[in-house]
Amino acid sequence: MNSRICKMPYGMTLMETVISLAIIGVIIPIILSATAGSLKSNRQSEADTRASILAAEFRDDLRLGWKGEGRYFDKPLAYPAFGGDGAIEAYCFRADGSFHGRITDIQYQNGLRNVAYIVRVKGEDYATEGPKPWAVSRVTITVETPAIAPKHRRESEEFVTLATHPNS
Repeated sequence: MNSRICKMPYGMTLMETVISLAIIGVIIPIILSATAGSLKSNRQSEADTRASILAAEFRDDLRLGWKGEGRYFDKPLAYPAFGGDGAIEAYCFRADGSFHGRITDIQYQNGLRNVAYIVRVKGEDYATEGPKPWAVSRVTITVETPAIAPKHRRESEEFVTLATHPNS
């Protein structure tokens, strides 16, 4: 009796093949999910960094804006309160951080295309204790993204600083 046993050329059985496909079916979605999560985290980190840079630029440019010399402000801002009830002070920037211009209240509420960030600036009279020879403005700079989204759907970061009188 000569019996021959047939072997598969590479020694893989049907059961091993099924197990391998099951493992691949579990691992690939995990890898894709991790990749998508890291891309979202990267975009958020970039937006956070850009928001900090824009807020610092606005803070530095604020004194010049009060004197009518600011590069972002097309008219001198009131001191110490501005951008509250009524017309807002909002500006938009492209994704690379370059200045695009001032925007209207309607554009601010509805969002706009071809820009990435909206910066809103608001000043309030800040009450200090004791004698105050000069008023102090509590300035809130809010950076919102994505600019294309309506206001209620944007993510925002808020930066607050105190600013002394522009002539001091």
